[in-house]
Amino acid sequence: MSILFFVKLIIIIIISISILIITVKSQQTPINNIYINSIDGDDNGSGTINDPYKTICKINQVLTTNTTIINSKEQLIINIAYGDYNNSQCTLDLVNLYDTSIVTYNNSNSNNINNNNKILYNVFIENIVLNIINSTININRVEFSMNNSSNNSNNELSMIIRNSIVIFNCTSFNYFSSITNNSNNNNSNSNSSIDNMIINSTVSIINNSSFKMEDNNFKLLNTIIMIDNSMIQGITFENLATILPLQEEEEEKSYNIIIDNSVLSDCSISTFFKSQVIIRNTEFLFFLKINIGDSSIVSIMESKVYNFLKLSPLGQYPIISVYGNGTTLELSDVKFDGFKFFLNFIVSESSSNIIINGITFSNCISSNFFTLSSGSNLSIENINLLNTRNILLVNIESSSNVFIKNIKSNNCFDGSKNSIGSLVKMSSASKYYQLETSNIVIENGSFKCFGTSLFRNSMVTFTNINISMIVGNLNFITLLDNTNMVMSQVQIQTNGINGGGGSGDGSRNGYLFYLNNLSILNIQNLYYSLSNYALFILSKNHSVVIVGESNFRYLQLPPNGISFIELFQSDLVISNCIFDQLYSTGSALISDGGVVIGLPLVSNISIDSTSILNSYCQTPMFEISYSNFYINKLTMQYCTTESQLMNLVNFNSIWYDSELVIENSVFSNNQGINYTDTDSIFLTNSLLFFRSTLLTISNCTFQKNSFYPTITAFLGQFQFNEISFQNNTGSFLYLESSNGEINRFSMIENEFPIDYLFAFSNSHVNFTDLNLQSNYFFNYLLYCYFCYLDINGFNYSDNSVVTTISSNNVFPFPFYGGINGYPIYIAQFILQSTNAVFNNFNINDNHFFSNLMFIEEKSTITFINGFINSNRIQENSTLFINSNSIIDFENITIYSNDFTLISSSSNTNNNNNNNNNNNNNNNNNNNNNNNNNNMDDNFNIYPNSLIDCLNSNLSISNCNMSNNNFPFSRGGVVSFWSNSLSYVNYSFLITSSDFINNTAYMGGSLYIDSQINSNLFLFNGNHLLNNYGKQSGGAIYSSFPSPSNINTDNHLLNNYCFYGENSLSSSLKEIPTNITSIYGGEVSMIQIMFINYYGQISTDIFGSFNTTITLINNNNNNNNNNNNNNNNNNNNNNNNNNNNNNNNNNNNNNNNNNSSYSNSSSSSSDNNNNNNNQLSIFVNCQVIAGQGYLLFPVTSSIPGNYSIIINDFVNVTSSSQSIGAIIMETIGCAPFKISTIDKTSCQYCSVGSAPSKTSGKCEVCNGNQLTCLNLEVYTLDGFYMLDQDVLKVYKCPFDLCLTNNTCSSKWSNGELCFNCIDENNQQVIAKSGIQCCTVFQPLLLLPILLVYLLFSLSLSLFKYKLYGSLFVKVIVFLQVNSVVFYSYSGISLLPIFRISLDTIQGICLWKTLDYNHKVLASFGIIILMILISLSDITVKVFLLYRSSLKGFLLKPIIRILGTYPILNNNETSKARFRWSLFQIMFIPLLFNSISLFISNPISNSLALDPSISFLSNSKLQIFLFTVSILTLVAIVIYIVDIIRTRGILTIKAIHLWLDLVEMTRLSIFVILQLSMFYNMNYFMNIIQSLQLVYSILLLLFTNFLSSKKKFSRLSMKNELHINYNSKIILNFFQSIIFIVADSSFIQSLQQPSYKGFYITSLIFSLLFIYFIYKSLFIKKSNKKRIN
Repeated sequence: MSILFFVKLIIIIIISISILIITVKSQQTPINNIYINSIDGDDNGSGTINDPYKTICKINQVLTTNTTIINSKEQLIINIAYGDYNNSQCTLDLVNLYDTSIVTYNNSNSNNINNNNKILYNVFIENIVLNIINSTININRVEFSMNNSSNNSNNELSMIIRNSIVIFNCTSFNYFSSITNNSNNNNSNSNSSIDNMIINSTVSIINNSSFKMEDNNFKLLNTIIMIDNSMIQGITFENLATILPLQEEEEEKSYNIIIDNSVLSDCSISTFFKSQVIIRNTEFLFFLKINIGDSSIVSIMESKVYNFLKLSPLGQYPIISVYGNGTTLELSDVKFDGFKFFLNFIVSESSSNIIINGITFSNCISSNFFTLSSGSNLSIENINLLNTRNILLVNIESSSNVFIKNIKSNNCFDGSKNSIGSLVKMSSASKYYQLETSNIVIENGSFKCFGTSLFRNSMVTFTNINISMIVGNLNFITLLDNTNMVMSQVQIQTNGINGGGGSGDGSRNGYLFYLNNLSILNIQNLYYSLSNYALFILSKNHSVVIVGESNFRYLQLPPNGISFIELFQSDLVISNCIFDQLYSTGSALISDGGVVIGLPLVSNISIDSTSILNSYCQTPMFEISYSNFYINKLTMQYCTTESQLMNLVNFNSIWYDSELVIENSVFSNNQGINYTDTDSIFLTNSLLFFRSTLLTISNCTFQKNSFYPTITAFLGQFQFNEISFQNNTGSFLYLESSNGEINRFSMIENEFPIDYLFAFSNSHVNFTDLNLQSNYFFNYLLYCYFCYLDINGFNYSDNSVVTTISSNNVFPFPFYGGINGYPIYIAQFILQSTNAVFNNFNINDNHFFSNLMFIEEKSTITFINGFINSNRIQENSTLFINSNSIIDFENITIYSNDFTLISSSSNTNNNNNNNNNNNNNNNNNNNNNNNNNNMDDNFNIYPNSLIDCLNSNLSISNCNMSNNNFPFSRGGVVSFWSNSLSYVNYSFLITSSDFINNTAYMGGSLYIDSQINSNLFLFNGNHLLNNYGKQSGGAIYSSFPSPSNINTDNHLLNNYCFYGENSLSSSLKEIPTNITSIYGGEVSMIQIMFINYYGQISTDIFGSFNTTITLINNNNNNNNNNNNNNNNNNNNNNNNNNNNNNNNNNNNNNNNNNSSYSNSSSSSSDNNNNNNNQLSIFVNCQVIAGQGYLLFPVTSSIPGNYSIIINDFVNVTSSSQSIGAIIMETIGCAPFKISTIDKTSCQYCSVGSAPSKTSGKCEVCNGNQLTCLNLEVYTLDGFYMLDQDVLKVYKCPFDLCLTNNTCSSKWSNGELCFNCIDENNQQVIAKSGIQCCTVFQPLLLLPILLVYLLFSLSLSLFKYKLYGSLFVKVIVFLQVNSVVFYSYSGISLLPIFRISLDTIQGICLWKTLDYNHKVLASFGIIILMILISLSDITVKVFLLYRSSLKGFLLKPIIRILGTYPILNNNETSKARFRWSLFQIMFIPLLFNSISLFISNPISNSLALDPSISFLSNSKLQIFLFTVSILTLVAIVIYIVDIIRTRGILTIKAIHLWLDLVEMTRLSIFVILQLSMFYNMNYFMNIIQSLQLVYSILLLLFTNFLSSKKKFSRLSMKNELHINYNSKIILNFFQSIIFIVADSSFIQSLQQPSYKGFYITSLIFSLLFIYFIYKSLFIKKSNKKRIN
């Protein structure tokens, strides 16, 4: 319940008490009381309480007849009993009464009245006429009802109040008229149209009183109506009537007024403290004045305010004045019509509130609608402006708050501009600048033809606004003095007239928005279109403009040079906008203020996620002087300019901090037109021109643009990152006197030719990741003049380069210079007087019809870490032309580049074939002979090589230059020449480089035509292989003598000319052969070479020469023969280990070569075959290009020495020269051949046999080990043959050897594949078991030692629980498997139970860890484990910290042990523990001891490590032998002692003997593994047999014990079951493992490591199954036995 309700309730109670007091007083002292009772009364009565009247009309008779009551001026009280009074045609006249009250009282007979409609009123009076004239009347709790029906022919008034004071207290008047006027009444003087009137009176309507008049039939003239908590309906107020709340002494009392369905004409309404006025369905005519104050609330709803006067009255007041704190005016569906030249409609001040929902102003001219001040609040929803002109909607004189929603306005009048007027204006007085901020919100408006609006120090919000206007010389919206305006969802359409104007300081008009003095404009979702002479924003003095999510379409900018957006020391942020189809012939889209009074006006401009499309600018679109410009995600497409699209120019000589940043943007299909070639960069036709500016461009794409160039810079500093330049024409970048970086620039698949890409003058540029790929280039790409250039990461690949400029063409800007106006060469890169570094570059797969790079005028160019591969170069072109400069190549690969002639493809193909066949000696000669007959020598020789150096310095280091084909050039890679007399000053430095498979006409790799000072010459550490120089110089051609160290300090091999191998041409020095010894007993081919003084083959020597072969000595001693054969076979054996097929290939090649040259020496060969004892024989030596071949026809198997002398040199050289004899040695028969009985030849043994060096005869081969078939003699899988002797074939350790002496692992080699190597073929000693290691981890030692330490501590803790436990049996079970499967590959984790450093297959601790050190480590670990286990260290630690460990670790351990272990220290417990510990350590001690006594069967080395000599005298070996012997002796002594003192164990003898039988089995396993290590054929068979015998003994023993009477007791049987059940199960598991290991499945596995892996998995899987079985079933069965 509200406070108002309680206030009303209190007032009712107070009035009721007052009435009661008056009634009591009147009863005590009756003064002029008249009583009326409709039930018990009688009009003939006395009118007292006991004899009341019956009807109301009786009062008129009483008052008329009793004039003393009226004249006495005493109080008259008319008491009306509760009830209904229907008095038709009755009139109650209250005339000239001084103090009269009409009150109600409750008669006993009226208690039965029950009318739910009369809650407030106890008396209901119907159809009475009430006349109050010249009286003072107080009416309480009476309801009057009058229905003027059609039968009321007299049309009398229902109520007339004249010249009276009337108080209606909780009283209701309801007057209804069925027919207001009688249609038949023609009397114009009658008062039929006015039923009720209050004239010249004061009426108080209080306490829920109600006046309801139908059809406005109640007129109030010159009357004051005071209303409190009551309602008036259907009343007409006129003649300056005043309505105000009732005045009482209580100042804080609140009042309520309701006026409904009424007419107010020339009236005034005033409210006082906390009053509420509600006016509904009311018309206000002519003059109206409403004053609302003192926290009151006035609500006007569904009403109209009319003013039919042409002008307002002089001295007018506001129509509505709202003042006072908390005062509120509410208007709903109100219409103001016909007001002209009104100063103010509604005035609000002093923090008052105006709330409007639905208001219409129509036909209003030159008026101010709302005036606000002093913190007033105005809220308007749904405002309509109809036919209004020159109005001011809101005038804010001081800080206020305005909210306007849904505003609509009419169209312009008569085509005039902005005829409606202004929306909002604020006082321009400077005193308001320091006041509080105003808040203005306007939503959902349609502004048509509005004029200027001014905001000052305000927060302004426009939302969903439609603006249509004609821009003149004034700004539409002005924001001043720290105003913040936010606009969203705005549509603008303007038409400019003059296009604005103003001075250079920014004082310009005609803009949509004007900002000044720290103001902020935020525009979102703007649609600005279809406008001409458009001027958008002018911002000054540190103001901020934000434009987002907006569209600007079809805009024509003015031609007078005023920008669409102009900034003077302001900030502009544009984001997510679209500028489409802008047209400008003289104005910029955005510009800044430049300089005022010599000072730059610096602004900040930011454009983000914005598109500029389909636009034309005759002048620059962006005209920026000294401002900072930030662009992100800009899309500029289909824009055209006749100058530049972006122009950032600072014409001062000093550099300001102005900056342009462009990021993540796309520029496509833009163009510059009307370009004229000129030598001035300021007249270039560019997309972007900047001077004295910091420019940053990142992650931008330039596509299908046409500019010359795209970017121009003068005195600039720049940084480009992530630039994509594709399918553009013109050029990209021109720099003059600028510095910067270009990072990650890409130009890919450019289909349109460009004039050039980069041109730099007097600049410093750093490139990073320059990517030019799959493009079509003309003429030039990069031009540098007096520059510093650093290119790091350059990819130039798959491009096609052509030239369109001939010697008669004129070169365009900036390529002036050279001779006759054009450069000497046309090239992609022109570097003049430039220092450049190319680092990490790729120049691959390009097709050059022009040159790649021209370097001149004392430039210094360095190439580092690059690749130049697979480029095709047409005639008259090359890659590098270096003139009068320095060029340096470091770590460069130049590979597979080809020079071709368009018209000489046949010659090119022939030479390519020669180059491709250089590596095959015989094929080369054949091809050379064929090509020699067909070769056409009448072709052009081109001087250009791949790198052409003229009068320059060359440095090449750590480079690889291979497979380059320049068959018509001088130098396949480098042409170094000079035409200057100062040649001695040029350096030639080539070091540590490879020149391989290069081709040229002269000098396959290098052509030197310049005499070089030896101090400037350095050529060493290079490899020149398989190069081809057609005429001469297979690798190097030098016109001048070169230092002799070229051949000694470098590696030159297989370099050829047309006639054969040749690297450097010079006079003949020697004739060596390719071999110095051959096998006897067969015809052999010998190669003879003619070597010049550079150590190279003289390729110009060819012909047929007489040669003499003379026997020097002959050795018939078989021992010498055998020794020679053995030595030879040893050598061959090493070769066989590396490559098993070399012998076959060599023999096949020899047979082929023999047949090729059989014709040339057949006669000599036949003669010498018949008589081997001749001292000399004569043959022909065929020489082609300095290489000769002859057949050595000595077929004797007897070793001997021969001399070979070439007799004829007439056709070889013009100078006589003595060449020494060639000495050739025969060394007996070839491998697997045996000499014939007559020693004249060698032959193979029969099939199935092969010669043995040991026996010196043919031996039958073991088919299980060898395959013997003539030359094909090789071992089978698992076997190894030593010294190629069939009697020396040995079985390899398990799975180490494969067929033909090859090893199963690439890390194994040597005899029996038992040696190990690493990835560098270095010998490795360490092994994991017998397998080679591939990983070495010394840190693995720490976890191994930690495991053994924890194991020892556990033994120490549970020592007295070990005897007969499952733990001991499992450990022994795992140790047995680690021994039996020691040689298997893939065994992991099992060796750790054998106390070994080998844990994981293939992983060793370090490379030099041999077996002796591993045994030493094992012994040390065993001793430490025994000492720790025997001690009580673990128990003592637990007891020491038992207080802190109690409940955490100690209790579970005690629960396992039964009691503290320290208490179980009797002799029996100790003896049992020592026996259990001995069983655990037995296998590790036995294996490590016995292994030191087993040797390798084929060498005097340890069986398990060939790197250790067996029984050597080393101190470590002696120490280990001693320890091993002592260990074995100690084992025997301890076992004997146990047998002797068995009683201390308190066990039966039969149990002890069973343990000893098991130890015997384990000892046999260890001995068998070590002794049969090199012959494992029957190993598993023996192991399985022993296991079977042991299993039978174990079962028999168990049954025997069960049947003995002394074990018949249940407790004894349970103990027997507990002790031997686990042993039987583990023994069963062991049998399964042995059977599976020897199964065909395991043996058929191709990968050896899979065998060990499967066995290891089976072992641990069986243990896991057993543990689950024991935990789930064994415990249950034990409980049943006990029970």
